[in-house]
Amino acid sequence: MRTLLYGSLLFYIYYEPLLTPVLIVISALAYIIGLLLGKFPGHKKALLWVFFLTLLGLYYPLKYNDTFESLLKNIFHFEGLRWLYLPLGLSFYSYKTMTYVLDIYYERSLPQKSIEKYLLFVSYFPQIFCGPIMGPDEFFNQLKITNDFNLDEIIDGLRLVAIGVFKKLVLANNLFLFFQMAYLDPSLASGIEWVIISVITRFYVYYDFSGYSDISNGVSLLFGIKVKKNFDLPFKSKSITEFWRRWHISLSSWIRDYVYYPMVSKFSSYAGIYISLVLSFICLGLWHGDHINYILYGFINGLAVAVSTYLAKKNRHKKASSLVDVILMRSGLYVFLIFLPSLLLMSHTTTTFYQIVNVLTDFSSWFQFKFIDMNAVISLAYLVIPFALLFELILIFYGDQLKARYTSMGVKQRMTILLLIIMLSFTFVSPDVNYRFLYQGF
Repeated sequence: MRTLLYGSLLFYIYYEPLLTPVLIVISALAYIIGLLLGKFPGHKKALLWVFFLTLLGLYYPLKYNDTFESLLKNIFHFEGLRWLYLPLGLSFYSYKTMTYVLDIYYERSLPQKSIEKYLLFVSYFPQIFCGPIMGPDEFFNQLKITNDFNLDEIIDGLRLVAIGVFKKLVLANNLFLFFQMAYLDPSLASGIEWVIISVITRFYVYYDFSGYSDISNGVSLLFGIKVKKNFDLPFKSKSITEFWRRWHISLSSWIRDYVYYPMVSKFSSYAGIYISLVLSFICLGLWHGDHINYILYGFINGLAVAVSTYLAKKNRHKKASSLVDVILMRSGLYVFLIFLPSLLLMSHTTTTFYQIVNVLTDFSSWFQFKFIDMNAVISLAYLVIPFALLFELILIFYGDQLKARYTSMGVKQRMTILLLIIMLSFTFVSPDVNYRFLYQGF
């Protein structure tokens, strides 16, 4: 365990040497508050306020550095904090410490007395950059020293790593090559092209983030730590509510357990359920950042989930819809609630998103093909698009059968397949793509 702890700390220090003290201070704060909550239960609320106000004082200037700098400049005419930047993994390890403190506050778990186990939980290197967010007891219960060597777990961990590498290097990176120039100048694409780009953007975000999650979970399995899925075939969803149960599961579950449930418990009417849903998703948007694009992203999804919940309750006794109605509803779900809102995630400024909306509403040139170069359809970035869609369809319809067949193979066969996947992944590496994972920026 100590080797894993020291390795995790060195891993983070290597990538974030200047702001590693922030990780240490936030970790120490949560650890001390956790011990005090266990020792002085009569002062729980006061201690929780101390924790959140102190955490906010550390978290806000770094997470929302542009807004913080603007406030200091406009109100106090102070311009001395231009060096502030977002430390890698700040959101993920901060939410881990919040989970730890809140679980003790709600008496779901006891304070962890071993500082080494606790610090390993916060700094655990496979999850420090992009999650997934893991519960403290779920992690602590697996830190048992054992001499058992489970070959199946090792191979399964390598399988997840290989699939994650394939998703990132072959699918996500090449999909990014397709649309990156459009976000730099939205006028390059027409309305129909932006609809296509919105679809590809959502798949890019999915393959990039789920690829990291697979790698993280696979590496954890190599150390004997099992982590729940962070993505569970989200494009299999039949409603926006189901989509969010399958997409970024660790964050969605965190928002549900620590924001939505405490909030909705304060209301006694059905209206409170829908208000709580919208506010919870706005918090989800703010997790990405305080940019208006992220807040709008959260609001749109929150409103959609609230409406979907209301309609499901209202129509639960109605007979099934016709096939045509189902197709139309499913098309509307994916186009307007899943694909188009993804443009907000990739538009780094409000101006960019405003320009995209202008193009989408310019019907005079809506069906022109300006950005999609027909001469380049044989390029890798273009060829990966149908392949990525086909890959997801295969997983949706045949994933369980393929996994069962893979598991039934011998060790040599499974290792050969993994080696081929990894070799294929690095064969299609593009030198023009930044290998940074998207959610390292959150």
